[in-house]
Amino acid sequence: MDNLKAQLKTTIDPAQELKAGGETVHNVYGEMSISLNRLAKLVRGENRWKIDDWSRYIFEPFFQKSEETLNTVYSNQKEVRKLIFRISLIVGFVLILIFFLLPLIKSNRVTLSFNFNTNLPRLSNSLDPSISNNLTQNFMAISTFLAVIVALFAERFWKWKDRPKIKIDFDKSSDRCFRWAMVPLCNIQDEGQRKDVKKYYFRLKVTNDGDAAIKLRVRVDIKDETGREIERFEPSTLQWINKKEETDLLKGESEYVNFLSQVVNSPEIKNRLTIEIFDTSPRGIAWDRPLDTYEYAVTIYGENIKPILIHAKFVPDSNIMKPGKLTIGTSLR
Repeated sequence: MDNLKAQLKTTIDPAQELKAGGETVHNVYGEMSISLNRLAKLVRGENRWKIDDWSRYIFEPFFQKSEETLNTVYSNQKEVRKLIFRISLIVGFVLILIFFLLPLIKSNRVTLSFNFNTNLPRLSNSLDPSISNNLTQNFMAISTFLAVIVALFAERFWKWKDRPKIKIDFDKSSDRCFRWAMVPLCNIQDEGQRKDVKKYYFRLKVTNDGDAAIKLRVRVDIKDETGREIERFEPSTLQWINKKEETDLLKGESEYVNFLSQVVNSPEIKNRLTIEIFDTSPRGIAWDRPLDTYEYAVTIYGENIKPILIHAKFVPDSNIMKPGKLTIGTSLR
């Protein structure tokens, strides 16, 4: 047993160190890539193309490579945990047998003797035949029951235990969720380009406290304050801050998805609230809308998670030059 514990420790400790180091590298390259994308928005001309090249050819490949390495580490850790679980099942099975036999031994109805040639305990010949038959039947019943339980639920248990655990938050006090920016040249749908537009941005924070979540997307649908579907819209995916439609989240990681933006100057602008959808190709929908009260159905889904639905509600301020209020929850009615 001591040798087994030592071998498991030798396997697990380096994996934990590799995991911690890999997550650090992954996070650093991810932050660098995001920072370069933000910087590229502020720089024009040849320097902007250089920044794009750095991001595309230097940081993003390392970011993807570190992600692949971490996925391999997580997979190996799963196998180690499964091995420990199976060993625990065997130990538990042995304990059940011991505690099943113990009452019979204490009542002197069963005695144990040892055969030193095999070093294994065996029942003495003084065992009552009826007790022996019952013991054999009970042993077979317990063994069959445990085998069926393991066969039916072991894999399902591991899938449940290792599932991604996603939660969505909006923290107005966080600059990463709620901030403003001056847009030098802003395209307003149905109104054309406007200069020096001040906008407040509302972002949702998506956190994964479980196993790696693959190809996450966030889809939004809109209704008015009476619960009816609004015109000129269809369910559409939102855009992550890395400008992609989908992203992966490792255990313990958080990422932000662009949700809404609101114009707070230029009173002549009518469509003051933007839904930050990923695909803005012409297809008869309006993502820039008049300032009003709206209810949103936000669904996050991915390759290895079940869809998670939350509700969001935006209420404009009475002063169009001030940002409105966004609340989210599982139910807002």
